[in-house]
Amino acid sequence: MGQIAGRRHSAVPLTARTSARLQESTKAKADAIADTLGVSLWTYVDALIARDELDEAGKPIWWTGQPGKEEELFPMTG
Repeated sequence: MGQIAGRRHSAVPLTARTSARLQESTKAKADAIADTLGVSLWTYVDALIARDELDEAGKPIWWTGQPGKEEELFPMTG
């Protein structure tokens, strides 16, 4: 099957569109790192998630909270 005119071929065969809310300081840090690496923010985030080491329960080994308790790890302020 040929390519659709005007579309560029992506090096990533399957992608999914997503969005996220980050604390402003976290977003600024991630943007700075991505800029230093010369990649997009989402390329950086994708690489981080792909490299997450999981425990036997399927949670990242750095996660200290209970599943479903993100408000304890990331308290809302304001």
